[in-house]
Amino acid sequence: MITCIKLPEFRGYTKEALKEFLSLAPTRFFDIVLPKTSHMNSMGARAVFEDFSLALHLSQGLKRISHDILCMVTPVRDPGSFSLLILADSLEALAALLEPYVNGFGADGRPTAQLLSLAAAPEPAPGEALASNYYHDVYMALKDSNCSPYALADY
Repeated sequence: MITCIKLPEFRGYTKEALKEFLSLAPTRFFDIVLPKTSHMNSMGARAVFEDFSLALHLSQGLKRISHDILCMVTPVRDPGSFSLLILADSLEALAALLEPYVNGFGADGRPTAQLLSLAAAPEPAPGEALASNYYHDVYMALKDSNCSPYALADY
């Protein structure tokens, strides 16, 4: 059984409350759903870039604290969400990682400036790529998701 965590639905939860919720799950398998608040047809490249930056930042954090991770995303041109399936090694570390995300969306459903700044300059773990490679990864994710690289020029 996999426990689904739709991040904005946990708004207001503290790290301790998240840890308590996670400890009630029947297994350590979690489906963490990060909303994709934009799509190319209506929001433009900047909003899409922000969504993919958040997803990449969260997935890198999950990779550090999870046994396994699988990421699924709807096409760039469509609304939807990022779904990150994980097998958590540490519920405390997972709660600490998720806390800024559950409280990082405004009433309008868009990511706050504070959450965006968290993802804008990730601190690489030992042996991981530096920030310049991080932005390259985001660009390549957009490009590989049928998003024209020319559409990114307005960012």
